[in-house]
Amino acid sequence: MDGRPVSAAGCGYSRLVTSVRALYARFRHLIHEGARFGVVGLLGFLITDGCANLLRYQAGLGRIAAVAIAIVIATAITFAANRYWTYRHRQRSGLGRETTLFFAANGIGVGISEVPVGLTYPLHLNGKLSYNIAVNVGLALATVFRYWAYKKWVWRARTTPAEQAQPAPAHQTPANSPAAAKPRSTV
Repeated sequence: MDGRPVSAAGCGYSRLVTSVRALYARFRHLIHEGARFGVVGLLGFLITDGCANLLRYQAGLGRIAAVAIAIVIATAITFAANRYWTYRHRQRSGLGRETTLFFAANGIGVGISEVPVGLTYPLHLNGKLSYNIAVNVGLALATVFRYWAYKKWVWRARTTPAEQAQPAPAHQTPANSPAAAKPRSTV
């Protein structure tokens, strides 16, 4: 050290920095993946919001149709962005399977996002502000669902060769399996 006394506040700060670094190291991958998902989601949001308003107020489509068409356009773009950027490090299971599951998850997301828009009818909320609030609430709810669904079904985490080669714990090994029949060497 340089001969200066160490204050108690300095030690606390050092522990805090160490703790924050450890947390970041532990969740770094999730933070980066979440940030990429957020960027792609923002792009999808801008496309959906812009297209929904253009289709509703310039093309004269109904509320539900405008949002549904806008979401389909945004879905096609966000599929490519998520597959090739956000989840590029995750396990691949084939373009056809991933596309089907992605569009299925987004179909459910469309249903989720349409609920607040649909509620504007019985509540007689016919203005632009209430329409946009409903669209944005629906998009937020659907986004949470999509993030979970993509990680759970579409692009699963890769399993490492070490995880695949790990034997099952003894309590999970069937008694009549070859692994249970081989005696273990004590050498």
